[in-house]
Amino acid sequence: MANQPASDIYPGKFPASVPFFDFAGLIEMSRNTLTETVKQNSKLSLTLQAIGKEWTEFVAARLHEDSQLLQTLRECRELPSMQRACGQFWEKAFSQYGEETQRLMQITQGAMEEATHVAQERIEGAARIAQERIEVTNSNARASGASSSTPPSSMKKVNPSHRDRA
Repeated sequence: MANQPASDIYPGKFPASVPFFDFAGLIEMSRNTLTETVKQNSKLSLTLQAIGKEWTEFVAARLHEDSQLLQTLRECRELPSMQRACGQFWEKAFSQYGEETQRLMQITQGAMEEATHVAQERIEGAARIAQERIEVTNSNARASGASSSTPPSSMKKVNPSHRDRA
């Protein structure tokens, strides 16, 4: 065997596919992941812009209310009118802050629900693709004679309760 030429030792044939790792599939999956990440980042950016716009408009309105309070207090001549002006100011402020919180939560909730829905669809799609590739790999392995004596589809799943009884 030591005196045989190298061509006799190694015929130079590789299997048609490596049954345990699919580089092309990995690259495709990575490309899909990056594409979806870019799409999600775009949607996140739009959501953050909407939140920023809403908050900026709210703060501008509240600053106007604050300056109005100062004007009203300057015009007050007695304590009861000052107390009334401050009470109305705080009542309106609390009401507006509550409404603004609701608006911001609606924007955020809508974005999260959409992102969750898209992510769930992508996960299900990736699981289908992975299952298809596993099945193709298993059928290729069976065709080349590299499978075990029991094909994976005919293997029984063992329930822990069955193991304890045996």
